Amino acid sequence: MTNQQQTVFTSKALEANFQQTASKVKISNRFRLLQEVVARYQGISKKLDHLLYEISHPYRNWQMIIPELRPFVLKNFNLYRRHEHGPACFALFTEVFLDALSESKKMARLFL
Repeated sequence: MTNQQQTVFTSKALEANFQQTASKVKISNRFRLLQEVVARYQGISKKLDHLLYEISHPYRNWQMIIPELRPFVLKNFNLYRRHEHGPACFALFTEVFLDALSESKKMARLFL
């Protein structure tokens, strides 16, 4: 079948799911410090904003977030470490990892 002959399949269930989970996402002000540290590094800042958007979403997908957040923190460790607010930034990153752990435990209990 050629590209022109392919039929577009739309799932009503998928559309309903998107409509149900679609919501305005506002990145919490508590993460502003993380953004300030990397503000002058466009690529790093863009990646952080993407991560913070996902973290701030009411329907977080930790299975997607953690594999992206972990290497981000490790790769940019020295940038944050050298900054005067480095300890506060690491406290914020730690809170995010602990939130993921806590929410994962809650979800596991639902399925037991």
